This record gives sequence, structure tokens and C-alpha cells, in this order.
Amino acid sequence: MRSELIHTLSIPLFLLVWPFFSQSDPYSNYVAATVPMANMWKIISAGQGGEDGLGKAVSRSGDEKEMAAGDGMADIIGRRFGSTKWRPSSLKSVQGTLGFIVAASLATLALLTYYSFVTSRPTGLGGWDLAARVAGISVVCGIVETAEVGDDNFTVPIAGTVLGGYLIGWAW
Repeated sequence: MRSELIHTLSIPLFLLVWPFFSQSDPYSNYVAATVPMANMWKIISAGQGGEDGLGKAVSRSGDEKEMAAGDGMADIIGRRFGSTKWRPSSLKSVQGTLGFIVAASLATLALLTYYSFVTSRPTGLGGWDLAARVAGISVVCGIVETAEVGDDNFTVPIAGTVLGGYLIGWAW
């Protein structure tokens, strides 16, 4: 359970404090971005055996080579209810993917609502329109996650960023 909590909460907790970086200082967001970059480097290092204990804390099996292969909620739901696998050789289940989609949609909507409130910058989209776009992005990210091509810790955020920029707005 510890690995799922670390994996599920690490980025959302960082995103909660992002609006507090000064908008008047043009470099503050770049300085803030060093936090996830340093975290990424630490996780890559742990995946290669360079960080004692971290690999065991964030992987599902405890093997340091398997760094957070399942996203938090997909892992939790998939382990508990994941009886229907996508393919016979797949470790990923339909139920885990549905958990991923629901959790990603709810977390994204909550963060966008929070950012709109804290920054006084609404997305410019109505509630149902925004929810439909976020759900669509989450479905595509769920498909990317189940594709098992490349490292889903990179492919899913890239897909979500590109789609989010296109469907919700780059300038937001």
C-alpha cells in the first residue's frame, strides 16, 4: 500500500503548491520545475539500483528495475478487482484501466477547479464541456498506458500534456 500512496500522491501534492509561486517573477516557474526534474532523476537513479530503498518503495514488486509500472489507482484497482486482462500476456487489466480513467478524470477536474479558484483564471469552458474534454483525455491516456509501449511514466504525461494543451488550452 505504501508504494501506491507514494505513486498516487507525489505529483498531485506538488501541483497543489504550484500556484503559490510568484506570477510576477518570470523565473519562479522554472525554479519550481526543478522539483519534478530532480524527482525524475532520483527515480531513474533508483531504477538502476543507485538509490537504496526508493526502488522498493515505489515499485509494485519491490524490484528496483520495475519503477512504478502501474499508476497508483490503476494498480490499486487492478490488484483488487483486475480479473479481466487486456491480453493473455498482459499484467494490465480492464478494471485497472477503468480505475485509472476515473481517478485521472476526477483528479484533473479537481486540480483545474483549484487552479481556477486560486489564480482567478477560469479555463473558459463550461462545467460539462470541461468534464467531457478531461474524460476524453483520460481515456486516451488510459489507452496509452495499456499499450505497454515505452515507459508509461513518460508516455502518459506526454499524451496528456499534448491533448490537454490542444483541448483545454495552452495559454490557460
